[in-house]
Amino acid sequence: MAGRVGRDAFGDGALDNLAANGVDTRLVVKSDNPTGCAFITVDPGGENAITVASGVNMTASAADVPVTLFGADTILVLQMEVPVVE
Repeated sequence: MAGRVGRDAFGDGALDNLAANGVDTRLVVKSDNPTGCAFITVDPGGENAITVASGVNMTASAADVPVTLFGADTILVLQMEVPVVE
């Protein structure tokens, strides 16, 4: 997994959770910016509302992932929580 987290409790918790579940986090960059987070509410009718504080997500870069990891059989999943263009 590639991404960015802050040097804060949210970032530490996220990395600990990923590692406990067998996720390779060697490409996760730690930053002095705060870890991004979201607050999600769901009303009685099932409609949700999401408030996002992007934090360090907005500093993620394609350069964080070595191009050598990409090949003909590579599958790339993006969550659109990072900048589309550098």
